[in-house]
Amino acid sequence: DVFDTIVNRYAYLEFSNGKYAYQPYQKTLLDKINTNCKTWMSRVNRSSTTDPFGQNYAFTSKNMSNIYKYILDMARGYATPGSDYYKNEKLRDDIIYCLDFMYSKFYGGTKNKLPSGSNWHDSYINSPGSLTRILLALRDDLSISQMKHYMDWMDKLIYSPSYASANMIDMTFAIILASALEKDGTRLQKAVSTLSGEVFD
Repeated sequence: DVFDTIVNRYAYLEFSNGKYAYQPYQKTLLDKINTNCKTWMSRVNRSSTTDPFGQNYAFTSKNMSNIYKYILDMARGYATPGSDYYKNEKLRDDIIYCLDFMYSKFYGGTKNKLPSGSNWHDSYINSPGSLTRILLALRDDLSISQMKHYMDWMDKLIYSPSYASANMIDMTFAIILASALEKDGTRLQKAVSTLSGEVFD
């Protein structure tokens, strides 16, 4: 269906399909994916109370979006064919642990946990952009209801596009992927209509 078509296209753009894994340029990308994945996987700290990596990060919006980027580094290792960590079960469990931590600490639930004075770009664009890609990597491991759970606060913040030009495009990139993962046709159509009406001819 249209949702699967969108999800598969995003997955191809984000994680490739391994077809060119032995080409020199792809080897360079895989080496980087492996290095970044290994770095953050080795730092997962399940006893930490400040962040999932035990780095004593302060409760700021910048740190929130950075942590999601680090989790995305792990997710790329998990979802990219040809990586050393492709479909590694321990890595999958570590990613889900990190998502649960971030949900409870930063970016989930029924009330706003965002730091006071948050940078809107972190909350509305950076974090959603990483979060939706992480869930894309785990699309075969999570149900739709689980993905909705992790995105519930994001969905409250940016159910439909706002801002203008490049910021709107970046926001809508995450909204369209979230809509496809959640199979929300109303939201998907609203996002596409907004882009075609306000940014693209």
